Amino acid sequence: MLNGNLFVPKHIAEKLNIKENIMYAVLRNFMNNQNKTCYPSIATLSDTTGWCPNTVRKWLRKLEEKGVILIKKRIIKKQGKKWNDTNIYHFILEGVVQNNNNSTSKNRDKLNKKEKNKNMTVQTIKDKLLKKYDNSIVQKALQCLKRATEHGTVINHLLNYLNAICTKILKQMELIKGIDSLEVGKHDIKKGKSPSANNTRAKVKTKFHNFEQRTSKYSAKELEDMVRYKFK
Repeated sequence: MLNGNLFVPKHIAEKLNIKENIMYAVLRNFMNNQNKTCYPSIATLSDTTGWCPNTVRKWLRKLEEKGVILIKKRIIKKQGKKWNDTNIYHFILEGVVQNNNNSTSKNRDKLNKKEKNKNMTVQTIKDKLLKKYDNSIVQKALQCLKRATEHGTVINHLLNYLNAICTKILKQMELIKGIDSLEVGKHDIKKGKSPSANNTRAKVKTKFHNFEQRTSKYSAKELEDMVRYKFK
């Protein structure tokens, strides 16, 4: 149940779109004002927002990419097995993020890294990829990215994701080229176009290669006269 804390500070709201503001406001409703954290389950957030669990996870990741929260996963052990517990959400722009060692340096480094990734636009990433791959490969990778996002896939590291796809596409293209070259070779052999076979036949010599018939020194007219004379 909401406790009247459902709002977003102005300096944070300016960074977010409508749905991100809704997600932040709902999450902030569960915030502990002392340590600026909360740990509601995905099911609780789904019931509160009216969104499906996958949509909730999507917008939580968006908030983390925007650098307004930090998500920490928790794992608990029960009867020797590991189980996923609810995540802990730190409100970075509303207070100090604390860890078990009361140190914030690691979290600040993580936030700075996320800010750098956030500032990389799709065009910037595309320009980096074009330095390594052909335009056709990059375009195919972008099409794969579009299909993935349309199916609701959340991608945290866009550059690494596209780079991996480009590498796979390049390997597939090289494999197809290799197969095509083998097929062309087989086709030429069937048609008798193998240059190596023709050259081998041309170079073969037998013991009769210098043989000259006795009749080869006569013309056709002389041979005809000789035959008529014999049978007179």
